[in-house]
Amino acid sequence: MTDEVPAWTIRRQHPDELAAVMQTDDLAFGPDERIGELVAALQADESFTGDSFIAVTTAGPAKDAVIGHVMLTRSWLDTEDRLLTLPILSPLAVHPDHQGRGVGEALIAYAIGSAREAGEIGVVLEGDPRYYRRFGFEPAEPWGL
Repeated sequence: MTDEVPAWTIRRQHPDELAAVMQTDDLAFGPDERIGELVAALQADESFTGDSFIAVTTAGPAKDAVIGHVMLTRSWLDTEDRLLTLPILSPLAVHPDHQGRGVGEALIAYAIGSAREAGEIGVVLEGDPRYYRRFGFEPAEPWGL
């Protein structure tokens, strides 16, 4: 591995890139988690909206390599006033060789921006509160969720 950070960009995932996304997810989470299989199942579901975003390299011999992935799926939230459907940000994965370089942060910002553009009132996520708090997320328990 080199210390040079390759150039990369974020864009919507194309269906034919699912295998590369699954591989990146499994490398990021470890083989025992089987996140790649979960992502494939979620994307195969008829309710999947196509909100899957990838970070890909833009230069060098590994041009177009998937180095990160984030996905928004839908879930119901039953509040006192009404039943809402909100996007869930999960999973977020960055290839181990590219972690700590801002890829995950950029993927989160991209996914949140996409949700805002779609008129969403919020985004829910599954993950470590210590990590996501710096992005403006709050633990759900105080909100009764």
